[in-house]
Amino acid sequence: MPLARDDSTHIMEHDQEKLIRQLGSVPVLSALSRDELKLFIDKAEFVRFPRNTLIIEQGERTTGLYIVLSGKVRVFLTGDDDVLDRPREVSLSIEGEGSYIGEISLLDLEPRTASVKTLEDSCFLLISREALTQVIHQNPEVALSLIKGITKRFRSTIDSVKRLAFSTVYKRLVAVMMEMAEPQGEKYVIRERLTHQDLADLVGSSRVMISRILKDLTIGEYICVEKGRFVINRKLPDHY
Repeated sequence: MPLARDDSTHIMEHDQEKLIRQLGSVPVLSALSRDELKLFIDKAEFVRFPRNTLIIEQGERTTGLYIVLSGKVRVFLTGDDDVLDRPREVSLSIEGEGSYIGEISLLDLEPRTASVKTLEDSCFLLISREALTQVIHQNPEVALSLIKGITKRFRSTIDSVKRLAFSTVYKRLVAVMMEMAEPQGEKYVIRERLTHQDLADLVGSSRVMISRILKDLTIGEYICVEKGRFVINRKLPDHY
């Protein structure tokens, strides 16, 4: 599936010094020196996508490592729901600045294991498998960082499976909301504008159930919605 790019330009047309500082804070690239980061940038492509753009589709045979420079993306699986007899999405994670996606297919050349869609206008550094292989040959520590990143993501997936298997819908919802929330004074704010269906996909539940829980939390003044964003006013109850 072709990428629906809003903009694609050579990285040298952008602020290279800012990118060097930004990439130096990305875990997978933290082992690179300033000169090595410059070489890395020279081999990469700067791409920008508008909100709600599918940039990776599950099952497609493409390779390329996306490093998130700004914005947010949702990583999710698609499959058939035998009960509802229609396709269904299950969200795996929300990734933001400093994250990278697409590393598994980049390494094993197998089809993409999940789909990725932008939640807001987002910018990425896109590097091909050939370019990354060259960087790894020059600095093997990059490969070790990739392995650590894959391991961390695998552990996160295991945690998600545990939640789905052993936690109630309410506890899964609280866990997801608190993971995404950022402190703002005495409150917590979820920056992404999420629908009830988005939360249902992240939690692995129905939209009706999520809407019921959110309604009760709103009535109890535990949460509210301001400018389309969820605000957590105080500690959420342990049980529902």
